[in-house]
Amino acid sequence: DYASSILFTTDYTVRRNGFRARYRTVSTDPPQTCSGRQTLTEPSGSLTDGSAPNEFYSPNLDCEWLIRPSAGAGVIEIEWTRFDLARRGDQVEILYGESSSAPSLGVFSWPSTSSDASIDRPA
Repeated sequence: DYASSILFTTDYTVRRNGFRARYRTVSTDPPQTCSGRQTLTEPSGSLTDGSAPNEFYSPNLDCEWLIRPSAGAGVIEIEWTRFDLARRGDQVEILYGESSSAPSLGVFSWPSTSSDASIDRPA
């Protein structure tokens, strides 16, 4: 384990508006190959086929992610941060619903697609 401390110290003379910072942690562990169904409930996150950057994904994958937002969420947005699939037979499909028979919102395959997706909450 490791940690990073951020220290803020002031003296007694001057007061100012202060500061605000954002932080994030980045995993250095190799990604796990996807398999089966995973349910994602956090307001934001990521999903991957399990390949590391600049490496190929495994053959014969069958992965599924169910994004189940909280009651207050109105839209699910999906932004591709990397998209490079094989020419034949490999694809990502986004469905409007929980089952594999739900209506399709789009199929993404080779050639590389840069279209992001936005799924509105049902009325």
